Amino acid sequence: MVIIILGTIAAIAIPRFGGFAGQSRIAAQMAAFRNFEAAILVYRADHAGAWPPNGEDDIPDYLIPYVGEQVAERSPPIGGTWDWNGPGTGVSSWGPSVYDVGDDLEQIRKELELQFDDGRDNAGVIRAWTEHVVYHMADIPK
Repeated sequence: MVIIILGTIAAIAIPRFGGFAGQSRIAAQMAAFRNFEAAILVYRADHAGAWPPNGEDDIPDYLIPYVGEQVAERSPPIGGTWDWNGPGTGVSSWGPSVYDVGDDLEQIRKELELQFDDGRDNAGVIRAWTEHVVYHMADIPK
């Protein structure tokens, strides 16, 4: 009888706690994006308003003093790897991103859009590129 009761409680609780864990990962990712944004704004203040050059699939060395070594060495909360998309990317927006998130990339994008953005993949704060989730900071100047 005790086993049946514990099994029933586990069947109810585990999916709920799993959902909370997923939501906390999304919240932690947005906090990390915002911290990254603040670091880039400080970089721009230190460099006469210039955007950091494009990174090559990681956090460039010149951004580490701004984002901190702990951020640079740690994986993003949603998994994958950090990237900075700046001038020279050939894309329509600049901002920190996470690439190679894994199999649940589409679900993560959807959750970020639902909680923190406008629900559209190609507009607003969160941008969806092939294997990236991008925190949009600025359009390429015309």
